[in-house]
Order: sequence, then structure tokens, then C-alpha cells
Amino acid sequence: MHDLSKLVNHTHVTSGCRNITQPGFKGDSTGRLMKYDPKTKQVTVLLRGLAGVAGPAVSTDQSFVLVLEFLGKRVRKYWLTGPKANTDEIVINLPGNPSQIKRSASEGFWVAENVISQQPTPLTVAQGLRIDGNGMVLETVSFVDQYFNTSITVVQEQRDALYVGSRFVDFVGVFKR
Repeated sequence: MHDLSKLVNHTHVTSGCRNITQPGFKGDSTGRLMKYDPKTKQVTVLLRGLAGVAGPAVSTDQSFVLVLEFLGKRVRKYWLTGPKANTDEIVINLPGNPSQIKRSASEGFWVAENVISQQPTPLTVAQGLRIDGNGMVLETVSFVDQYFNTSITVVQEQRDALYVGSRFVDFVGVFKR
């Protein structure tokens, strides 16, 4: 059984999305989800072969963790407890590139996603998806009007508002629900 407090506080992903524009970023499937135990100083690899990994977000009941794959355009679920413990599955394939995932204040998780439209010219469509732990889309919020042709990095729910961030702008969008 996992010590979930350590997993929540010390889970790390390699090949992070923040490095995607850096010269050393490898656009391959070498990302990993790891757990660090500060008492034993041991690192355990939970998942390998992730394509441009970003995240993770642990479920409220701490039975699973969701991890985004930027290059794979999908969300992966790694089971921490129960009959599926230590296994993983793809819960949703996305039309765009996910950037970050955050647990929702109400239900589910918020995924910051950027869909690239090619017609007639390339255009980035920024949106937030609220999904449940099984990958079902509960809500979609478009940020096209506020972030026209700009990628977003994070959608975070706090009380009755969504806070939207992008590394390409010098402000944080606040959207009342």
C-alpha cells in the first residue's frame, strides 16, 4: 500500500511540459511518474513511457492519480489502491494538447487544453475541460475571447471562479462561475 501523504506531496514527473520549448526537451516517450519517500530516500517509478508528461493530480479519496501526456494528447489514470492498484489506463484522448491538470473544487478535475485549428490558418483555441476520474467531460469552457490565439497553461477552480494562466501573457484571467 502507498503512503498517500508522501505521494501527494512528493510525486514528480519528468520531461515536464514547461520544458517543451527548451532546446533539451525530448519529444519522445521517456517521461516517468515517480514517488519519493523522504524517510528512506527511495524513488519508485510508478509509470514509464509517458509522452511529454505534465501533472499529476491525486483524486479526493486518494485512490488514483491522473497524469497528462502533452504529446500523447491524453489523460492517464494510475490506480493507487483497490483491485486495480499499480495499474494504469488511458481515460480520455483529447483533440488538443493538455498543459496542466488540477483537482476541481466542486467535482472532478480541470484540464487546460489548447486545440490547434488549421483552417484557414493555424489558430490556438484555449479551453478548460472539467472531467471526472473516468475521463467523462463534465464541462467545457472556452477562453478564445480572452486568450485569442494564445495557449493557456492552467485552469484552477477556487470558490466560484476559474483562474486561468498562460506563460505567454502577463496576467491571470479570473472568470466568475
